[in-house]
Amino acid sequence: MVKYFCKSCSYRFTTKGERIPRDCPACGVKGDVSKDYDADTLLKEVIEEDF
Repeated sequence: MVKYFCKSCSYRFTTKGERIPRDCPACGVKGDVSKDYDADTLLKEVIEEDF
């Protein structure tokens, strides 16, 4: 499951697929959805890139 965040309405949601949705399921704004990272995921990505 991938977590996403809407920049327009701050709605957080998850999807099963890896493809970023075009529009927010809550407010319907197109193009403002991005991946929502938690602290653990960010740390893992930084650590993996350093090696």
